[in-house]
Amino acid sequence: MASAELKSVDPASLDAFRAELIEAGFEPAAAGGRRWQGPLHPALAKFTSAKTMRICIQDGWPYRPPTLHVRGIASEHAVLNGELCLFQPGEHDVSAWLTLTAYNARIAVWADLARDGFRLEDDLLDPHLYFRANSSALATLDLAGIPAEGDKEKTGMLRGTWTGRRHVLALSTGSSAQGDVLPGRWYYNPAVSAPPRDLAGFREALTNGQRKNLERRLNAVQRDRREAVLALLWETRAGQRNCLVVLAEPDESEPKLRSVELAPTDRETLLLRAGPDTGALASKRVVLFGAGAIGSHVASLLSCAGLGELRAVESEILRPGNVVRHAGAPSFVGWNKAIATEIAVESRSPWTKFDFEFESWDGERLAELISDCDLAIDGTGLVAFAELLGRVALDAETPLVSAALFRGGFLGRIRRQMPGLDTPLLERQASEEFPVIPAGEEPARFEVGCSAAVNNASPIAVAAVSATTAEVAVDLLTDRLEYAAELIDVYRPLRDAPFDRIGRVIG
Repeated sequence: MASAELKSVDPASLDAFRAELIEAGFEPAAAGGRRWQGPLHPALAKFTSAKTMRICIQDGWPYRPPTLHVRGIASEHAVLNGELCLFQPGEHDVSAWLTLTAYNARIAVWADLARDGFRLEDDLLDPHLYFRANSSALATLDLAGIPAEGDKEKTGMLRGTWTGRRHVLALSTGSSAQGDVLPGRWYYNPAVSAPPRDLAGFREALTNGQRKNLERRLNAVQRDRREAVLALLWETRAGQRNCLVVLAEPDESEPKLRSVELAPTDRETLLLRAGPDTGALASKRVVLFGAGAIGSHVASLLSCAGLGELRAVESEILRPGNVVRHAGAPSFVGWNKAIATEIAVESRSPWTKFDFEFESWDGERLAELISDCDLAIDGTGLVAFAELLGRVALDAETPLVSAALFRGGFLGRIRRQMPGLDTPLLERQASEEFPVIPAGEEPARFEVGCSAAVNNASPIAVAAVSATTAEVAVDLLTDRLEYAAELIDVYRPLRDAPFDRIGRVIG
């Protein structure tokens, strides 16, 4: 919570800005020196009958811009509480607001855009902020899946289900599902140019036929005393689909509408955060041996980055102790680790096709498992299995990446075996090019009910080596091959060189 008195790490510039405000006729609107009321900027006079405006200095000055509030402006990028959106979120050039002169210049720019039309990159995509009443919930919807486009209006069925104590309203266009389902309707109208701000505006944004349908929905809300969900869709000037979601709740004379923030769940939206290699990875198939601590996180990272297909090979089940470092949730304890990994990541990366195989040490079976894949990844942490798989992959001419943690997680090693390019794994022990990790004296740790020793590597080391393994794999799958054949990351130094300092040893 902000303190009453505004303070700054740069009090000199704050005092200078306040002095400019006073000289321009502004006065403090509240104690603490945060809010200042003063004469309206001349460029805004054409948009409102108000004679004053309010500038609010935020905590973090000068690294956050002051906000501007003006009553009576109905425009894009003018929120209902009167705030004008002068700056893009994350804008960091403090010179744009460090002085009142610079701040006024930005106001003039906003006014010009409001008069002549905002730029395509300024597309308004948060219509819920412009509605007079709003909800704190989040609505999820596959926006791309609604069958509406072009220059013809259209209407369809909408269903909503509350989850997470009414924090999330999951919307769908399918038939009625199990549980308490909110009825609703979506309306597409290509003629919409700006988001409505209240029920009257929602009505006006519809065609005559859609308006009649809306009235039937609103009458049902009042008659049944049960809320419904409504969505208005249109295309923005930049050609992007936009949507306002509102809850219709029974009230005295007519339903009350509250906007709900929309979060699209379509593939295109999810891929916005998947990174730059989604196009190249979409057609790639990877086989992963070992879906434990390292393997599960590598699987999650590659899938989220856009991988098309992943085959996980694992026989062990997920134990409660595994969850400390595994990508799977505690609810998956007792499941095969590969299945737990798949379930844990499928909601975040629905584009990845998973399949599952049990562990095998048979050379012929290993050859079959890697034969149709672009890359094999060893995440078992077993030196003997890595060498076996390396030999099989070499014969099959399949690229291989092997990752493991050593010395209690102090070191992480990632080895690449690219046929015709890299030294085979079996030949590296005899090569001075590849440093040998010295043996240690770390005490063996054991868990009741499990015969294998527990590697006491920290979850941080697991995350670090997994991320590098995934990056090396993507580097190979995209044919960049910019990484070396072998990387050893030192997370905590040993006594032996070249592992006696934190950093990366390249072979």
